[in-house]
Amino acid sequence: MCGLVRRCAHAANKVASVVGSDEGLGRAARAQFEVSLEHRRGASTWFGASIPPRSSMPLDSLPDELWLRIFFFGDALSLRALAAVCRLFKSIIAESRFLQLSLELEEGGLRLLSPSTSSEETLRLVRSSRRAWQTLSPSFRTSIAVPFVPGSLYELSGGYFFLSVETGALRPRVIAYVRLPHIDDDLGDVDEVQTAAPWQSVQFNEDIIDFAIDVDQDFLCFVQHIPTQLPEGRFRQIYRVHFRQMSDGKPHPGAKEVAVEHVVESDSPFAHVSVVIQVVGDHVVIMFSGRLNIARLDSLAVWDWTTGQLKGTVGASEPKSIHTFVMLSPCQFLLAPPATRHLEVYRFDTSRTQPPTPLGCEARFELPPSYIVQTVIFRAEPASFNSTPYTGPRRPFGVEPEKGIVSFTVQLATQTEGFMRRFIARRQTFLDYIASETVPWTAWRHLTRWDAIEWPPNWICYTMGARHVMLGSGDDASGEIVADGEETPIRVQDFDPALLRDVRSGRLGMPEDGNIEVHIREAGTADIPDSDADENENESEDAKPVQGLPCVEITTKQTFDFAGILLDEDRIIGLTVNARGDITDLDVFLMGGVRRESTQ
Repeated sequence: MCGLVRRCAHAANKVASVVGSDEGLGRAARAQFEVSLEHRRGASTWFGASIPPRSSMPLDSLPDELWLRIFFFGDALSLRALAAVCRLFKSIIAESRFLQLSLELEEGGLRLLSPSTSSEETLRLVRSSRRAWQTLSPSFRTSIAVPFVPGSLYELSGGYFFLSVETGALRPRVIAYVRLPHIDDDLGDVDEVQTAAPWQSVQFNEDIIDFAIDVDQDFLCFVQHIPTQLPEGRFRQIYRVHFRQMSDGKPHPGAKEVAVEHVVESDSPFAHVSVVIQVVGDHVVIMFSGRLNIARLDSLAVWDWTTGQLKGTVGASEPKSIHTFVMLSPCQFLLAPPATRHLEVYRFDTSRTQPPTPLGCEARFELPPSYIVQTVIFRAEPASFNSTPYTGPRRPFGVEPEKGIVSFTVQLATQTEGFMRRFIARRQTFLDYIASETVPWTAWRHLTRWDAIEWPPNWICYTMGARHVMLGSGDDASGEIVADGEETPIRVQDFDPALLRDVRSGRLGMPEDGNIEVHIREAGTADIPDSDADENENESEDAKPVQGLPCVEITTKQTFDFAGILLDEDRIIGLTVNARGDITDLDVFLMGGVRRESTQ
């Protein structure tokens, strides 16, 4: 514990450069601070600790403002430890709303988005949100009916749910959306309601393959496919990327170009096309996939949508197969090429002067060498890198994407059998190791988790920040396949290190109603069949997958008749479907914002 105090003393040099007389902390205060550090006496203020005094000047002779300046150089774990053993420090930390807010944001993997909201109100919202997630205690529940025949495209962004409308056309041309309950809404004294929420819709003249939304920027990006046959018998696949306003479908005023194009040529027509779109501040990253019978032609392109400038491509000059991609930062993404045993990291230049260029691989992360990686799927998370909002942010705080997890569905195989696993790692892991051109599997295997599943999830948007939501109990490995009429609990895996410490220490108080079960899924050996290489005595145990990432698993005792489950920053959303698989209702559980005792 003396080391913590010494770190506080070491911060004095930094404090001296930022403390000014305009705040009433001039030379005299700094001099007093330095003298006190030289002659501090802590025996009267420490719980159960005896630090030999050097003079008669105690710790509390320092102005509280100086201690606050020092504390802002510390991390949450150190400050919580100081508050636990020193009455003076506990008092100073507890009385500073802004310092309390900083601690809550750091421990929750969150970031401040809007300084216009008072620190007191933001602190209240952050605490209520974290508590609701830690105990799966929603403050409010509502059921929203879908009053039209829905299509198959949907998106969850910025507290809105978007759903394509079935009109009988080959591809959708109408997108409907509804605002979901927000944590700062005035919900009165009602815990649960059935509501006919006002759906709005936007109609387009183009056929839509898929779309993505950034609510903060009132931005909608969708892709149109225009196949044409060339005279020499080849085929040209034109993907037209449109930049529109979400609210009315008109061209976005922040976009210099209404649309841009991506062209792929092939020897035969595509039997099927699909796209995956991510909006990242001023940029859109799109993976284009075309299927030629059993073969695939995939490519990826990055644009600055405000200027229409192409920033870079992967596989454009020579299309190749790309299973999936995931954003690691506002300018880096992770690719999963098939028929390889590694993941690849790419970076694009965010400046507006760089000409378009094929993007080169920045680093490769090796996967378990003893297994064949057949497919890798990522489509888990709503976009969360809204770094340069066109309009003001919709909420005072949000998740810190780099501190969150990425969840892949991986099809592995030995020479004799195939099996599926959910593979989870932190974004920060990739960013920390990226300086190495090649990262061996043994160097980062302990920072991954592999959970058994039988099927990939049917519905996207099931991770946000450090949380992963699913249906079923902790022993259920069926993925998201739920039999008709079967009721299952809601289960959330939370990889927040602060929550893990609180559960292990018993500091996290559980609701008295006992409506949840809390378990720690510790690190250990992954449940994966032995590879054929295991027969080789030289095969290292380090080459195998492990459960390196522990997590807190929270499961409701109440069961629900949902076909799928989603989540975002503030909500869990259960999907009810009809016999055709069409979404008929959204059950929205609002996590935080309004203090409630009810958990129904």
